[in-house]
Amino acid sequence: MSYAILTLSIIFQICAVILALRLIKKTGRFYAWAFIAAALLLMVFRRLIPLYQSFSPNGEPIDLAAETVAMLTSVLLFLGVLLIGGIFDKLNKLRLETEEELEKRKRTEKELLESEERYRGLFNRVSEGILVSESNSMKIVFANPAVCNMLGYSKEELREMTVPQLHPEEYKEYVISDFRDKVKGNNPVALNIPCLRKDRGIVYVDIKTSNYKFKDKNYILALFSNVTERRKAEEEQQRIENLEKLGNIAAGIAHDFNNLFTGIYGNIEIAKLELPNNHPALSSLEKAQNTMDKSRELTSKLLTFAKGGGPVPEIVSLEELVQETVSSIVKDCKNIKATFSFPDNLWPVKADRDQTAQVFDSLTHNAVEAMPDGGKIKISAENVTLSDSNNAETYFVKIIFSDEGKGIPLNIIDKIFDPFFTTKQIGKGLGLSVVHSIINKHNGQIKVDSKPDKGTTFTIFLPAANNSKPDNERTTTKKLNILFMDDDEMLRKLAAEMLKSLGHSAVTAEEGGEAVKIFKESLQKGSHFDILIMDLSVQNGKGAKDVIGEILEIAPDTKVILSSGYASDPVINNYRDYGFYETLIKPFNLAQLEEKISKAAEVNVGE
Repeated sequence: MSYAILTLSIIFQICAVILALRLIKKTGRFYAWAFIAAALLLMVFRRLIPLYQSFSPNGEPIDLAAETVAMLTSVLLFLGVLLIGGIFDKLNKLRLETEEELEKRKRTEKELLESEERYRGLFNRVSEGILVSESNSMKIVFANPAVCNMLGYSKEELREMTVPQLHPEEYKEYVISDFRDKVKGNNPVALNIPCLRKDRGIVYVDIKTSNYKFKDKNYILALFSNVTERRKAEEEQQRIENLEKLGNIAAGIAHDFNNLFTGIYGNIEIAKLELPNNHPALSSLEKAQNTMDKSRELTSKLLTFAKGGGPVPEIVSLEELVQETVSSIVKDCKNIKATFSFPDNLWPVKADRDQTAQVFDSLTHNAVEAMPDGGKIKISAENVTLSDSNNAETYFVKIIFSDEGKGIPLNIIDKIFDPFFTTKQIGKGLGLSVVHSIINKHNGQIKVDSKPDKGTTFTIFLPAANNSKPDNERTTTKKLNILFMDDDEMLRKLAAEMLKSLGHSAVTAEEGGEAVKIFKESLQKGSHFDILIMDLSVQNGKGAKDVIGEILEIAPDTKVILSSGYASDPVINNYRDYGFYETLIKPFNLAQLEEKISKAAEVNVGE
């Protein structure tokens, strides 16, 4: 019995040693469980000593009570180590689960960081402006680089501002009201909203908004699209449409005035020719003629707006025209100087000489008025080549017209080309609108840049012509046989007198059909007309356009001058395409009539 108890005690202790050694692997505590295993092994050796002594001849007998207690101690040790192993199994399982949970958290955090980085990168790289603000306070809490560039502020500066501070003072009330509507989910889209940049410039944006909630706070996310260029294009188109509408009204008035002015001009000049040089009435006639010149200038401006009243182009040297126009104005201004910078190889332009001169006349007068204390007007030009979306090259002459005046306020710079807009106490508001219309009808461009108290710069692009030189002025002393056709009886009589005063013979016709009949009869008699001057528009009969083909079919070399007081038809702009040799725009004076006849007759000065 005692041997069995001793054996069981040894077996339980050995099992406890094995369990202790296994716990080294489970717990990772090598020394702790190694010491415990060593202690248990010593207990095994302690049990082996009595067993060995019991087999020796003089050995003492085994103490049953002591070994029973030792066996129970061994059992308790085994059970204790066994239970501790179970605890460590659970702890190990919990550790593994904890490590797995931590690993999951790390992966989640990494994914969140990557996701945040992706979205931050998206927000930072997107071309549209993104702005996040609190719904209650309207305080800005986030801004991406695009909206910072758009408004000229840094992110830190924007986070110190509220939404109303981004807009001009006069729009703040509307912005606050609209923001509150958006908080309620109404009006998520706002178009053409003006924003005030840090440099006090204005940028127009379309804004799309959405509401969201984060950590019990409500926010509005706004997407800003810069539409400043689009708005400018729309305003430009609207300006052109307004000019066309105004032109329909102006042209009708100008047409009637021009017919009347032609009669007045002609009668004044005929009267001057019939009076002796010392006659007292000559002074009054000169004053009347000067007044007529001013009136003609106004109708010329009105005609610029007319639908179809485009330029009558010819080859023009800009250097000569600009210097002549500007210098004639500046010479009377003691404290203003004009400087010119033109390259030797500056291309000529194909333009209406009178209208182009009118452009620089208006710009010069404006510059003079902007510099009451004096200053410089700087005008330069250069040849430029521009490419369109199809890479097709177009040749332009670029003119830069600058002054050192008081500049144009930012709040009105977009309105300066509008008809009848003026800041002057005395003025019609037609000057710059006429300039814009002329440049536009020449298929050119005009831009303005101005800074208060630093001056204004106009940049003009005009299409270049070929390399041919402007036509030399011509006049003639040769007697010509001229047929004049117009439906206005007064003008027919006046034109006949003016032509006779120039030394030519004149025959008149009321309308195109009559003119063709007279033309045929003259050829049948063996004579011919050197030049025909024919009105484009005839109320009761055929106009010049209706009969030009018939005339040229009869005599292809006939020189026909097209006359008109209202350039309402494309014929006036492309007269050569229809067979006309020259144009004579009403009202015309004696010198202009002589110039056109000379060009048609192709006789040089002095011949």
